[in-house]
Amino acid sequence: MNERHTVTLAILGLAVDLVAGANAVCAQIPCGYDVQIIQGPWCGDIFEYPPTFPTDINEAGHVIGYYWPCDIGPATPFRWTPEQGFVTLPMPSGAQEAWPWGLNDQGDICGDT
Repeated sequence: MNERHTVTLAILGLAVDLVAGANAVCAQIPCGYDVQIIQGPWCGDIFEYPPTFPTDINEAGHVIGYYWPCDIGPATPFRWTPEQGFVTLPMPSGAQEAWPWGLNDQGDICGDT
């Protein structure tokens, strides 16, 4: 019985240490986040908004990803920025669909078709 209480107290002590450590970090660095819902273009009453999949975000908060227009494809790349909102990107030459995977802080996008 005493061993069980000892283990419980040790786990409780570890949890208190972790919470205290997290609070110390948050006291030094402002902690927080904003939530932004990113939706593709409206498809009408039947399909509403298309399935939209963000794949990367950079330090400026710009997001890239792909969506399926009106739920039937093809995979179409997009970029979202706080300044411009949702923008459909042009397909690479000769591509039927495209998936952007990476975005650097300069705004360069890489992906595959």
